[in-house]
This record gives sequence, C-alpha cells and structure tokens, in this order.
Amino acid sequence: MKCDHLKGRLFDFCQGKLSKEETTSLNKHLENCSQCNLLLAETKEWFSQSENLKKAEVNPFLADKIISRLKQKETPVKTLSPVLLATFRIAAVLVIGIFSGLLLNNYLQKTTDDSGSASAQNKTEIGADTDETSDQDNLILTFNE
Repeated sequence: MKCDHLKGRLFDFCQGKLSKEETTSLNKHLENCSQCNLLLAETKEWFSQSENLKKAEVNPFLADKIISRLKQKETPVKTLSPVLLATFRIAAVLVIGIFSGLLLNNYLQKTTDDSGSASAQNKTEIGADTDETSDQDNLILTFNE
C-alpha cells in the first residue's frame, strides 16, 4: 500500500469504517512507515479533541434568550402617514409640471425666434426689391418684431 492511499483512508480507519482487508493492509503499511505513523497519531489526537467538543453542553434555552433580546431591541419602522405621502406626491407632480412647462416655453420661443426672423428677412428683401410693401407685409413685420 502507498502512503497516498493511506492518507485518503485515514479518517475511515480511525473511525473503524474500513473492511477487514483494508484494515489489515493499512496496519502492515504502518509497521514500516514512520511518516504515516506520525500522521495517524495526529489524526487520532484530532479525533480525541473533537470528541471533547461534542461533550460540551449548550444551554437549551440559549436560542430563546437570544430571540427575546433581539425582539426587545427591535425598533419599529416609522412610515409616513398616507396624507403626508399624498402631499409629497402632489408637490412632486407640480414641480415636474412647472419645470416641463418652462422648458417647453423656452424651446418654443427659440423656434419662433429663429423662424420668425428668417421669414421677416425674406419679406423685407422681397419688399426692398420692389420698393413696395403691402399692408399685409407690414402687419406681418410688426407682428414678428
């Protein structure tokens, strides 16, 4: 038997879970290998320490005590009243509406200024060529200005 095979089966060996053939084979290997004997001694020490841990008793009411302390320290979640929440929603809608209206007004002013000045220049140039401006052209020019 090789050392690698023994290392893989050492926990089962210490717990007595191996077959008789495997136990015999491992014992033969342990007679000739000092490294595996050292590893076996460390594993048995680990098992004995873990058995001591299993014997430690836990207070059966520990979980109940922890839960009751957590409940005592819980703070209620504060929520806004429905009336206050509705007021905030209305205020938010009004602010968004006013802001959108200002943006739309600004956009419309820019587009009418751009198109109005261009049409006024065209009409003025047309009128300058003929040296005649009709009442309708004057009305459009004064309206755009």
